[in-house]
Amino acid sequence: LGFLSTATGADVLSIASVPLGSELSLRFDDSLVDVRVVNGSAEDLSIEAEGGCSAAIQTEPINAPLMDRIRYVVTLTGAEGRGARPRVRAGIPPRYFGLEIETGGNVELLGSIKEARHVSISTHGGKVALKAGLSAETVVLLSGGGSVQAAEVTASEAMVDTRRSRAGAARATDDGREERPEDGAVDIRRASCLRFDAHGGDVRIESLISSSTEICGATINVSNANTLEGEAVFRLRTGDSSPGLVRLGGVDGKIGVDDGGRAAFVQMQLNRNARRVEYRASPDTEVRCYKVPELRIVEGDGDRDGEGPTMGLEPVCHVIGTKGHDKLTVIDRSWRASFMERKDH
Repeated sequence: LGFLSTATGADVLSIASVPLGSELSLRFDDSLVDVRVVNGSAEDLSIEAEGGCSAAIQTEPINAPLMDRIRYVVTLTGAEGRGARPRVRAGIPPRYFGLEIETGGNVELLGSIKEARHVSISTHGGKVALKAGLSAETVVLLSGGGSVQAAEVTASEAMVDTRRSRAGAARATDDGREERPEDGAVDIRRASCLRFDAHGGDVRIESLISSSTEICGATINVSNANTLEGEAVFRLRTGDSSPGLVRLGGVDGKIGVDDGGRAAFVQMQLNRNARRVEYRASPDTEVRCYKVPELRIVEGDGDRDGEGPTMGLEPVCHVIGTKGHDKLTVIDRSWRASFMERKDH
């Protein structure tokens, strides 16, 4: 590692003309260090440490053909035993610059990241808030029980996991109390990924575009679900005693729904391009399929893979349910008129 310099208090470390394809590494293990990331200039990197701690930047090369890329590794000293909670503010280039963060505190991304190779954020129970667009080849967001909020995620592969740690260790809050994290909520405005996985508590996505998706949560709400000729699986978390909820609007392509073995309410709005719906439902689960008028539904069950002709100009969607399940209702109505109904669920 090459040593650069240190910053104490609110001093700022600045590095000019960072190579394209480089990345910043902020690895503080599970220490309660809050991190805020903003956009600096197009080619410069800056680090600011607050809360009485000192920051140092070291460099290491990243092996890449035909490119000289650098990983900038930030370390902190003096973060333990201070009265103020340590904070790090990083200013990074908005394009072609990767990010790796591990901390026990909260992470806030205020600046956009575009066309990065890799972005990884792990918080061990802290909250993750991505308030600007994030675009990378791979995106990994692990919160260990903290919530994840994101404005826009675009990636070849993206994984969001807000499940609390297996040990469920208690963590200290700002006022000295201890709290034991539960599975955090996932709230994403727009996700556009070839592969997208999400596991956590309550999952809410306004727009999902993906050719391969698996989402597992206590409740699942997706306003628009487009599988791009691929397949999406929505699975309720097992073990919960409360009624489950899956609400999917604007469904295109192929999807699967699993109630996790508990009573649930499943509502789907099928667009003209919906082609196949498979659901695994317990006897008390109610399934409602709203559809656009021109779409024809062909029903089947675990032994019958749908019946009836599927050729011709008429759009057809096969709906395949659990054998013996008799609580499926198909409603010939536009999803825009019906999506907000059943507010009691």
